[in-house]
Amino acid sequence: MSSSMVQPVRISATNETNFWLGVMVVLWGLSWPAMKIAFGLMDPLWMATLRFATAGFCLFLFLGWRRELKMPKRGDWAILASIGGLQMMAFTALGVTAMQYTDASHAALLAYTTPLWGLLAGWLLFGDRPTSTQLIALCVGLCGIGLICSPLEMDWNRPGAVLGAAMLLLRR
Repeated sequence: MSSSMVQPVRISATNETNFWLGVMVVLWGLSWPAMKIAFGLMDPLWMATLRFATAGFCLFLFLGWRRELKMPKRGDWAILASIGGLQMMAFTALGVTAMQYTDASHAALLAYTTPLWGLLAGWLLFGDRPTSTQLIALCVGLCGIGLICSPLEMDWNRPGAVLGAAMLLLRR
């Protein structure tokens, strides 16, 4: 065998992980503009219903194929209902309804500000004093949101603009 032959490229586990992480970031980021486009084709709440029904059906088939499909225990139903009703249903309903009134980029940003508000709520409501690193992160995060979703550039006369932003912040 000559030394000029091409050797197969070996991808390390770290590189493969980073690759798939990058793919997921891109796909997740594209889901918001894709939802905004889909609203032109169907009602937002019906679109969300179809999305969850399709995902649930695929998961059901996948678990059945792996022979791991089983009913939850009786004591788990209340937890499942609260997570399904509050986390998934309310989060999605507020998000897709709000996206009718705001840009997809602002919607995505405002929807995932939960850690910032959680830190503030813990501090103000429960006296859980943040560390200096957390305070710096909080300030940077709030400044970033202020710059990207600038109140100075918001069209305050646009119907539903304030309502849309408020629904996105209430999602959590």
